[in-house]
Amino acid sequence: MENETIFSCKNVNLYYEDGKKHALKNINIDIYKNKV
Repeated sequence: MENETIFSCKNVNLYYEDGKKHALKNINIDIYKNKV
């Protein structure tokens, strides 16, 4: 796993998309918690 910090463009995009989905999920959970 020593190449962990070295990303190709494709991997950066996949990582970014995954991060966005995760962030959106967390935002939705936060909104839900605030409503409840």
